[in-house]
Amino acid sequence: MVGKNLKVLREERGVTQQQLADAIDVKPQYISAVERDVRRLSAEQVAVFAELLNCSTDDIILGKDRVSA
Repeated sequence: MVGKNLKVLREERGVTQQQLADAIDVKPQYISAVERDVRRLSAEQVAVFAELLNCSTDDIILGKDRVSA
């Protein structure tokens, strides 16, 4: 689910996997694996992605359309 959320946020901002990979010095295949939930992100990685995509860590972890309790 985190991967799907990351993909939605990335695409909404018009950022390619290549651009995101370049920003954190990894291969685009790594971004693809994260978005397919093949690779898991650490809390630190989530924070980096949130900063790069100008969103909250909750947006990545829970999804931007999460229901408030």
